[in-house]
Amino acid sequence: MAEHLGLVSGGARRALFTALFLLPLLAASAFLAIVAGNRRIAGGCACVAGLVGLASGAVVVRVTGGRQVGTVTAMVAGIVAVGCGVHLVLSRKASSG
Repeated sequence: MAEHLGLVSGGARRALFTALFLLPLLAASAFLAIVAGNRRIAGGCACVAGLVGLASGAVVVRVTGGRQVGTVTAMVAGIVAVGCGVHLVLSRKASSG
């Protein structure tokens, strides 16, 4: 539908557009996993959300040809999310509870 409206063209952009709708689900899943004490699932969700943020920023930079404040902020947040996710996945601390 987005392609018919002229919002998205091409396979990669369509996949990215779909992935952006998954970000709230990933954030909620990471939060619930932390509450349930499962650090690895939370880390995985954070990594995927960060990668989607990085990919969306890269697409916007490529399409617009310039760097906008929001795009740079999204890419920095994506890097932070991936870093925190990797830390959660690789940490060997036992979860409290």
